[in-house]
Amino acid sequence: MPTVSTAAMSLFLDGFSRSLEPDVHAVLVLDQAGWYGARALVVPDNVAFVPLPLTVPS
Repeated sequence: MPTVSTAAMSLFLDGFSRSLEPDVHAVLVLDQAGWYGARALVVPDNVAFVPLPLTVPS
């Protein structure tokens, strides 16, 4: 994708979701980028997110 945004991520997830076999559920491990939690993000039913934990400097 040429840009990073909620709209771009939604387009990626749509294409990724449709590329999966009908009985497959994908789990994506994500960093803490803001668009992953945006209300406008469309997450298909066969995709789930597991966010990486926030790290706190010691």
